[in-house]
Amino acid sequence: MTRISLLFLTLFLSACAAVAPAPRLPQDTAGPLTETQIQRRADAAARQFVAVVEQVEPVAEAECRKVRLRGPCDFQIVVDDRPGQAPNAFHTLDRQGRPIIAFNLALILNVDNADELAFVMGHEAAHHIGGHIERAQRNATLGSELFGRAAATISGVTAVP
Repeated sequence: MTRISLLFLTLFLSACAAVAPAPRLPQDTAGPLTETQIQRRADAAARQFVAVVEQVEPVAEAECRKVRLRGPCDFQIVVDDRPGQAPNAFHTLDRQGRPIIAFNLALILNVDNADELAFVMGHEAAHHIGGHIERAQRNATLGSELFGRAAATISGVTAVP
């Protein structure tokens, strides 16, 4: 049982690992980008991101309300603008339990089109709708209890009530 729990936990934690794609140059240039080209690319990526959020967020929230009988479904979409990160997106909860979907700039700038960005947003929303954070917390608690029992059994120490 412990091996299965450990395997499950390992697979669960690795399911959303960020994989950095190979850097891509825009097809219309052979050399370094000019400041104007960089600004145009950033502006286009920002417009695309806003359009995707405006289209996908209401659908994700409606689906969340249909599937989750309890819990918040008002997604907060945020952008992590720290430089030098590999493309990534993730979901989490704020202190009040409101779901957050975070994208970093590298991901926003490296998707090929709006469909890819919408797919990533839907994927992260599905984690919340599926209750994955709550499930991970339950599994971590169960794992620590099982580990504690196993350690006590191996050491011959009995647990204090």
